[in-house]
Amino acid sequence: VRRILVSRMVIRDRQFQVFRDAAQANAEKKLVEHCREFAPGMFKAAGEIGIRQGVRLGIERAQRYGFEDEPQIRFYVDMMLVLGSEFDTDPQFPWATATLQDQFSRPHVRGMVLHRELSLYLDRVVGQGNEYLREALNRFAGLPPDLPPPDQCSVSNMRDWFGRLFPQKSDDLSDNQLAQISAAASQQAREYQLPGGDGILGGLMLVFGHGVTRDPLYPWIWGVLQDPRVANPDGRLHRLWAKLRVYAENAHQYLS
Repeated sequence: VRRILVSRMVIRDRQFQVFRDAAQANAEKKLVEHCREFAPGMFKAAGEIGIRQGVRLGIERAQRYGFEDEPQIRFYVDMMLVLGSEFDTDPQFPWATATLQDQFSRPHVRGMVLHRELSLYLDRVVGQGNEYLREALNRFAGLPPDLPPPDQCSVSNMRDWFGRLFPQKSDDLSDNQLAQISAAASQQAREYQLPGGDGILGGLMLVFGHGVTRDPLYPWIWGVLQDPRVANPDGRLHRLWAKLRVYAENAHQYLS
């Protein structure tokens, strides 16, 4: 009898796992299609594989914060598309970190707070009609195609350099937040053996999120950094700069 009961329990557990896997696959599929509609430009740049990886990461992290309902998880993924996959720990968005880690509020309340704070952030940084972002893209397009001199875009001058390109974003950052991004960029530059590349990496972190060098939504960034065929640091920086310009041009066309 005991063997029969154990056998039935094992079969039942396997059945539950099959149902869970099927539900997970269906949720992923629906979210991938949502991303295709919500952010077609990013979907094209990241590819379906990158978006799918981002969706899986989003489901996992959303559930970690207690978001179980489909709309809540979808909104969490939307925030990843807008702010970067690691927005929950990004020093640029302390309001997101504080809200997600609030253990005294229910998930739906935290979701409403996140929605409100995200709307306020986008209004003051991106513009109600994306006008601030379009202006920043125009300024970036006006830069010479060659890499800026290291002294102009180093992390020590990041406030000035980034402030000229995207003043609304720069004004939204405190000195402490900028210092944290600068420190992370310098560390990443050392890890990827990119002397003089800390400013470029810092700029990428400010625009695409502090986890950009490993974000599945931006495979064109970490793909360049980890490409074994480009061993020369200057070559990798030039290639990264060129891909960034292409991405910015496409983004500007889409927003226009």
